[in-house]
Amino acid sequence: MSVRSTRLVDFGSSRLTVCSGRRGFAGSTKRRATPRAESQRPSPAPPSPPLTNRSHSGQDAASRLSASLRIRNKLNILETLFSDPSPLRFSLGKERIQRAGELVAQTSSHTGTQRPLRIGVVGTRESGTAQLATALLDEPLVESAELRRTKEPVDRIDAVGRRYERRAGLHPKLLRIFHDEFLGASEDEHHFAVPHPWLLDQHIEIVELLDPEFNDYTIGELYSCDSLFFVSDAALLSSRSRFAGKVGPDSTLQLLEYFADKPGTRLVINHAPGFAKGAGSSLEHSINRDTLDVLKGQARRTSSGVESALLDVSLDEAIAANEALRQALTSSPATSSDSAARAWEDFATLYNSSGVRQIKSLMERPPLEAALNENESFQEAISVQTALFAARHALDEAGNTRRTIVELINKARGAANVLQRDAQSQEESWMRSLFLLPASETLPETSESRVHQRSGDRSKRVEGSVRDSRGVVEKSFASRLAWWRIWWRVDDVRAEMETAISKSFARDLESQLRFEAGKLLYYSQKLNDNLATYIASLKQTNQSDAEQTILTPTLLNALRADSTEEVATRLHADILSRPIEERRKLLLARGGPIDVLSARAQRAVLSSVTLVGCAGITSVVGTVASSPWSSALPAALSHMAMLPSTAGGLFAFATVASAWILQSRWARAKKKFWRDWESVANGLDDDLRLNFHEAFRSTAAAQSHTASRELLRVAAEKEEALRGIESLWQRVKDGGAHDNKQPLS
Repeated sequence: MSVRSTRLVDFGSSRLTVCSGRRGFAGSTKRRATPRAESQRPSPAPPSPPLTNRSHSGQDAASRLSASLRIRNKLNILETLFSDPSPLRFSLGKERIQRAGELVAQTSSHTGTQRPLRIGVVGTRESGTAQLATALLDEPLVESAELRRTKEPVDRIDAVGRRYERRAGLHPKLLRIFHDEFLGASEDEHHFAVPHPWLLDQHIEIVELLDPEFNDYTIGELYSCDSLFFVSDAALLSSRSRFAGKVGPDSTLQLLEYFADKPGTRLVINHAPGFAKGAGSSLEHSINRDTLDVLKGQARRTSSGVESALLDVSLDEAIAANEALRQALTSSPATSSDSAARAWEDFATLYNSSGVRQIKSLMERPPLEAALNENESFQEAISVQTALFAARHALDEAGNTRRTIVELINKARGAANVLQRDAQSQEESWMRSLFLLPASETLPETSESRVHQRSGDRSKRVEGSVRDSRGVVEKSFASRLAWWRIWWRVDDVRAEMETAISKSFARDLESQLRFEAGKLLYYSQKLNDNLATYIASLKQTNQSDAEQTILTPTLLNALRADSTEEVATRLHADILSRPIEERRKLLLARGGPIDVLSARAQRAVLSSVTLVGCAGITSVVGTVASSPWSSALPAALSHMAMLPSTAGGLFAFATVASAWILQSRWARAKKKFWRDWESVANGLDDDLRLNFHEAFRSTAAAQSHTASRELLRVAAEKEEALRGIESLWQRVKDGGAHDNKQPLS
């Protein structure tokens, strides 16, 4: 009597019935392709998918296109969004959009060609990532059948286990494992061909990435995968939890966080043999909470028989199960039935407890989002889903970049306004200290202000300094050029006025401004330090691509041209007092007010002397004509005879008249001089303020105003560019660039 027990073991694409008994061993194996495998084999002319929606047959022609064509057209719109001259022209986003389009283009039910399912396996060597692929590709049943057929041993599993030996310098350690009749046949070192029925029947390509790095290349390769399995080790996760602050970032977990919302992404936790069911849940605290929530939500919403986001496996048990199966299959008839039965039991126990079966199931049919699982073939739907995920990420990146650029534009404008206000505040503060105030801001006429306007105080205000200068000139008029001294000092008028004006015209203010000019270098350093702070804040806020949209090379070169060292070369003592020197030169210029005054004085003196001279000659002639010596005079002069008293009166009158004429003409000459003085001096305050403003902007505030002007210009350009793509952006957001059921935004 024999006792037989039967156990059914699901072994991926094979279904193994294990039978064991005391008296003998009867084992039968049966491999059959799953319905999915049959449906995925290429055919010369597969039926086209329906072009009408079952529930909405009245939709327009665009809605009746196949999913691949719809997505391909919409990806073209997204690619346009990333093209020049848009400020969103980032090659990485455009590359991902192009890759998404390629993924869709490679799958078309109308051409009869289909790309293989790409399954990504990512993790470090220590976590057992390489063991997972080895366990998946080791099928002793297939080896046994081939050995019986060819009578030659198959070295496939040995080659798979040593696939990295000849690729010791491979970087990155990315290997595409695909089916081919010839083992290892590939010219690319990143490709590994293996004749394997499971890869052929399920049309699968495994993208294995060992010791990954978180960079654009890795992310780009993982975008092309239809399903991702990130492998970690329970012991490593536990140690990271205990030493959270002492270990560096785990690139595998970083990539998991990046792809957590991708349909079909799972975290495989490798345990030691004999682990308890649900052991992975105790390690959830070792994973970022937000990442775990996204991963679990993605696992729940996708259509899959495995809703768990964390897959507990023991790869050591999986490899041991294959060895037990190999031992059972190679046992000879002479082997005792007990040992053979024990080998089969060990295989069944180890394989079922290893957890590899659920991984294989997910690989054979990656999860789909419900909206993509209605009217499309599975192959087309999975390709669309993979492309949509890449497109969503690219669009999210575009949206984030757009928001970053808008934020950067606002920040650039704010920084420009702050720089302008800082420069203006420093300028006004310094101007107030110099009393170079506009007329509307002059100090009120209080006792304090009158003190500053006293002549003896040499006020720093322009009008006070000019008033002091006028007082010195008036003193010179009163003392050295009095009208009664003009008779003999008429030729000294110019020299005296040149001396008085040169020594007094705004000399106190000029000396003060010469001294203050040295402070321009101090204010330049102060404002440039503030500018450096703002520039650093702009650099820290954004990524390099976004940073370059505002901190243009033109701006940076302009800032170097206005550095403190360059400003020092532009400084000179008269940079602030130049208008005073120019006004003084106007007063002293040939043909200027002094020459006019001197000429009028000469004419006045000449008139006075002529009058006195004529009166004196007339008085002498008249007196001689009335005297006994009149005979000596010509007869024509006899009628000019006058008494001596009359002649003296005439001379006295002429002298007084000439003095009056000289005084009045000298007074008019001085009045004309003071009009000319006022026309020159009255504009000095405005000229000084304008010169102070220009000097401050061209030296101390040069960098600040250059940066402010350039920031506003670039911000305006970027804002105009953003407005130019608003219609396209709105079209993307409203659904013009995404599936009606699965919006990309």
